[in-house]
Amino acid sequence: MERMPIRYITQSNIFAVFIFVIISSCSKSQKGNDLIVINKTDYALIGEKYCVKIYPKNRNVEIKKAYIQCEKKEVDVTDYKIIGCSKQLLVKNDTISIFFAPKLSGKKIFEKISLVLIYEKTPIILDTTFYYFVK
Repeated sequence: MERMPIRYITQSNIFAVFIFVIISSCSKSQKGNDLIVINKTDYALIGEKYCVKIYPKNRNVEIKKAYIQCEKKEVDVTDYKIIGCSKQLLVKNDTISIFFAPKLSGKKIFEKISLVLIYEKTPIILDTTFYYFVK
């Protein structure tokens, strides 16, 4: 197993591998990153299925893996897994679809989604999150 240290990109701390990443708005006024789009509706209803999709903003970005609640150190570049992460999200056709049914009303946060992206042939980790309102 080949391991390679990689650089991390978070929404609060922006580091880049050969690029500058500029914070911009994603769909529905969600703060995000220039590399991905977080597509969601303005609000969710208690007990009803809510869907959020995350996909690359550009064709030169590829989503390899996605995890939640992950403490990361390095990526295994043979299969793009973050070493030590176990809660993996399904990535299909460069898109992550997250479905859940909220149980409590109010402003909520879906915390710490760690994405392994390939940008210009370089693996990077992008940590992101999104807010949603439940009626």
